[in-house]
Amino acid sequence: MKFLSKKPYFIAVLGGVLAVFLIAAGAYYWQKTRHFEIMVIKKTDIRVGIKARGKVTAAESIDLGFETDGKVSGIFVKQGDKVSFEDKLAQLDTAKSLAELKQYQAEIETDKLKLAQFLSGTRVEEAVLAESKAEQAKISLENARQELEDLKLKTENDLFGQYALALDYADAVLLAADNAVKALDGIYAGNNKFFDIFVIPDSQKKSEAEWQAMFARSALGNIKSVQELLKKDSSRKNTDQALAQFKINLELVRSALQKTADVFETTAMAFGAPDIGTFKTTVAVQRSLINSAQTTVLTMERNIASTKIDAQLDTNKAEREIESLEMIMKTAEDELALKKAAPREIELSVYQAQIKENESRAEVLKNKLGDSVIKAPADGVIGAARKKVGSFVKAGEPVFSLASFSDIEIEAKLNSSDAMYVLAGDSVSVLMGGGDYEGKVIGLIGETARIYLQENIDRISLGENVDIKIHSIVKSGVILVSKRFVFEESGVKKVNLLENNAKKPIAVIVGTERGDQIEIDEGVSEGDIIAL
Repeated sequence: MKFLSKKPYFIAVLGGVLAVFLIAAGAYYWQKTRHFEIMVIKKTDIRVGIKARGKVTAAESIDLGFETDGKVSGIFVKQGDKVSFEDKLAQLDTAKSLAELKQYQAEIETDKLKLAQFLSGTRVEEAVLAESKAEQAKISLENARQELEDLKLKTENDLFGQYALALDYADAVLLAADNAVKALDGIYAGNNKFFDIFVIPDSQKKSEAEWQAMFARSALGNIKSVQELLKKDSSRKNTDQALAQFKINLELVRSALQKTADVFETTAMAFGAPDIGTFKTTVAVQRSLINSAQTTVLTMERNIASTKIDAQLDTNKAEREIESLEMIMKTAEDELALKKAAPREIELSVYQAQIKENESRAEVLKNKLGDSVIKAPADGVIGAARKKVGSFVKAGEPVFSLASFSDIEIEAKLNSSDAMYVLAGDSVSVLMGGGDYEGKVIGLIGETARIYLQENIDRISLGENVDIKIHSIVKSGVILVSKRFVFEESGVKKVNLLENNAKKPIAVIVGTERGDQIEIDEGVSEGDIIAL
């Protein structure tokens, strides 16, 4: 009974608590659901209406061909077949272009992912990694530069030792040449009795040997002059020249010894003459010493040249490695700077340029793939097919002819600035005979558009002038937003992305302005919501 007596009081308290709760919840909900002016991102096509005057003409068959060269991989119609607008008639082999397109599309997706990461900011671990890479690149570059200095020092030491040996050996060359010429003088000098004792029946060989001995004396004089000059100036240039002169003049001395040895083979001895074997031995010994000197000089010359060539090759390789490491370090430092710095307009432009370049290449391939298909530009009947599967065709070469179902068509001369946007298949509005009619562009000849009417009109006369409007797409898949949604901070264009009913500023890359709207190229995706 006591409980029943307190029931109205209990209900009143409960009602009050509930009312407070509802008020608080409403306030919280209102706070969480603040009203923003929003826009849902959608892609759209930018269209243009091209107006012109046209003239009604009798319909004629048109030739259809590919817009690019290639090999026919499929023909899907035959003569007499009825086709409708956009029916696929023939196809070129596109395997290579498709593979290239996939590659560029993959690169575009990768670049866009990098750009998205850049726009969203850098995580701490990414900055640490970038700093580590930059430091490692710096260490590698310093090591490479030190290795180059060590290589130059080693080369200098090697050459110093080799040139020192060459300078020391100059005296040995002079001694060998002097001894050889003295041995020859013991035979050919006028005060010697060699030719009184020995008879040389071959006068031609004797004369040649005597002349060669004279050349050997001259060669000895040259070697003395070079050796004296080398003592005055022992530069590497003079040493190189000296080795070359030693080599030439030692060959003259060796040739004189060889000619003399040949003469000995036919020499006849007078009665009571000493044994000619002593002369033969002397000449043979001196020829061996000269040969040895020649070999040593040639080896020195080759070693010096080889050291220089090897050093130059190693130096070039080291310098190329340094250039490569300098580029790697610059890239690492630039990456580190990007990681540490906030997005700037110029940096965004670099990323955008990379994406645009690949998108441009992909667009070229898409156009090529589109040009690799023949589609019916209007309803009609196929004439004779002029190509077979496997045959090669050139751009513009007729493959089919098409006779439209309409008895008339319209020819309209366009401005060059308008004609660039018009494609076969574009829809056309035609105003004539007091009515509006629909048509399609079936082709362009220069700047003249041929327009096929989708119905026959009996009350229209050939030669009649009509008004047309061609509906062409200037750009497909564009994100357009009101300029009011785009603002700028520190030189970077941004929009407010709506997330959890809160505005989050994000960087975007903008494109062409179109009236009170502006294109957004990167930073938002279809379905995103932006707010003011």
